[in-house]
Amino acid sequence: MSWLHRPIRLLASLLLALPVVSAPARDASLAPYRAEYEVLRNGKAIGSSTTELVRQGETWTWRSRTTGERGMAWMVGLSIEQSTDFRWVDGEAQPLHTRYRQEATLGSRRVDVDYDWQAMRYRLVDRKGEHRHGLQPGATDRYGSTIAVATRLARGETDFVLKVAHADGLHDWRFRVTGEEDVDTPAGRVRALRVERVREGRDRLTVTWVDPARSYVVVRMLQEEDGERTESRLRSYSPR
Repeated sequence: MSWLHRPIRLLASLLLALPVVSAPARDASLAPYRAEYEVLRNGKAIGSSTTELVRQGETWTWRSRTTGERGMAWMVGLSIEQSTDFRWVDGEAQPLHTRYRQEATLGSRRVDVDYDWQAMRYRLVDRKGEHRHGLQPGATDRYGSTIAVATRLARGETDFVLKVAHADGLHDWRFRVTGEEDVDTPAGRVRALRVERVREGRDRLTVTWVDPARSYVVVRMLQEEDGERTESRLRSYSPR
């Protein structure tokens, strides 16, 4: 059942729903929003995903919920929830806490990441235990990377590296804008920027298309690995 981890990684890791980003400002201001996506595996619908960005005083929260609705994803009761709390510091989205929950009859997975920016340390807890490592300015985690990538795109950056927290320390994730393309989605055709995560090997491909006209909201995301193809496509979007 390893294929279940592919839509999970697709929706949780980097760009499933980049926050809505207005014109770059001191804090690269984000606007609250809600977006809905269809999720497909090898061209067949398997579920849906909803993402939201909300503001609560000085703290912001990005959250996502994905549910399996057809095929094996429905049979095993697949449900994924994740959220990231963050604040703005010197123009960077500084994560405070990340929560990830995957539930299915075949097993569950939980990950929590807490940040101590005074001590410049983070604490990651997963099924293997507790992991503590040093931080660097601008660091994030795989779930909060959606916010960090959106901020970089709003600044006009086209080739950049993020420091991403893992159980064994910070890893470099590189992203590159590779051009513009017309993308068909359930919400209509969109002229979008193509953003690729750059990896050393060619055995995995992760590409996201974002709409600059709607403040860089994701309109499509594609991941290919081991002959399997998982994608999400924008179904609806509304500012809040």
